[in-house]
Amino acid sequence: MFESVPRELYMTLLNRCIQGAFSFMTLYTCIKYFPLVLVSLVTNIAPLLIALFSWYFYGVGLSKLDLSVLIVSFAGVLILILGSGECLSLSKGDKGDCNDSTWQSFVNYVIPPLCLALTPMLTASIRLFTRELKTISEFTVSVYIILAMIVFYLPPVCLFYGFGFVKVFSSLDWLICALLGLTSSSL
Repeated sequence: MFESVPRELYMTLLNRCIQGAFSFMTLYTCIKYFPLVLVSLVTNIAPLLIALFSWYFYGVGLSKLDLSVLIVSFAGVLILILGSGECLSLSKGDKGDCNDSTWQSFVNYVIPPLCLALTPMLTASIRLFTRELKTISEFTVSVYIILAMIVFYLPPVCLFYGFGFVKVFSSLDWLICALLGLTSSSL
């Protein structure tokens, strides 16, 4: 597995794994604090960003027609997002009250919008990194991504929730989870 990754792609693979982990964190934070419709709309800005990032980083040319379609698409997503003012409020998670500590206010009112802005950018950059990793087997890339997820997610889960989460699932649930992980990584 280690020999199948060319040395010049080590940093690209590492960046892909780290961005994938942060992308999941930002997405789950958005789902916790915002309506799912808003999160879905903002996430759908990613294809527009992929085109812009490809143009900026790789010099992929955009014709006038491509540029006009991007502008119209972006305007359409903005109209959908801004069409309902109630979607822009933090409607789901714990909002707290005016007596919240400064840290709690930061966690509730600054981090979720920041995650909402980062989610489409991370998704777009992940797609670009995936493009650069085409020479490596998808199975190898998937194994590294799974290992990165374990490294990023297992310590915080164990720290905040202990190992009690293991008992929540039955052995059949764990088997299904393992089989889904194996089949999805080999596709």
